[in-house]
Amino acid sequence: MNLLVVPPGQICGDGTFYATPEQSEHIACILHAAAGDRIRTGVLGGRIGFAELLEPSKRKAKLRIAGLDREPPEKKKLHFVIALPRPQSFKKCLHFIASAGIPGATFIQTERVEKSYWNSAAMRPEAVERELIEGLEQGVDTILPEIRFFRSFREWKRSGAETFPGRKFIAHPVGALPCPAMAAEPVLAAIGPEGGFIPAEVEAFRELGFECVSLGDYILRVEFALSYMAGRLTP
Repeated sequence: MNLLVVPPGQICGDGTFYATPEQSEHIACILHAAAGDRIRTGVLGGRIGFAELLEPSKRKAKLRIAGLDREPPEKKKLHFVIALPRPQSFKKCLHFIASAGIPGATFIQTERVEKSYWNSAAMRPEAVERELIEGLEQGVDTILPEIRFFRSFREWKRSGAETFPGRKFIAHPVGALPCPAMAAEPVLAAIGPEGGFIPAEVEAFRELGFECVSLGDYILRVEFALSYMAGRLTP
């Protein structure tokens, strides 16, 4: 945790607030902070600064905002469309998206996505938000990325991807060029499930203006393909 992220509704009028049990344990056991120490803090959806530790505790530390002097970092011009992966990979994707400054991602149903994934505990709104906030705390950011879900590939096709104002890539090795490096314009990138997109889905992406690109000779897990592609496409 490189930033203590606090929802604005948890901050009292005098600037004091209580850290969560997980945050409190980190402050005590990892930072080894004592009363009077300053902890880098950000208000969810707002500015970043510091908070003074008033009452150390491994379960309920009390702090007071000591100043919020800078804006959160600028987001990347990069969005992703991702075939919903298995729950553990999904959680890793959320964490990376939030920690890497990616402003948004859409998770979709495709032919090779197990429908049971949609019913996992990881898909609950509170679990998604918790994973995203942990990502913000890792990346030192306070702005939650926009995460959308479509349980139908056809429904996603009708959502307006063709109007995206930039280049569009799909990670698909057949007849593909190497993934370009350091794209300067906005990019919408699509990553398939284990086993890849089926031919009809690839053709549907092409009809929407997506270009097929290769990530190399090795087959990557979804979360690793996400991080690799984000690194390649970020100026």
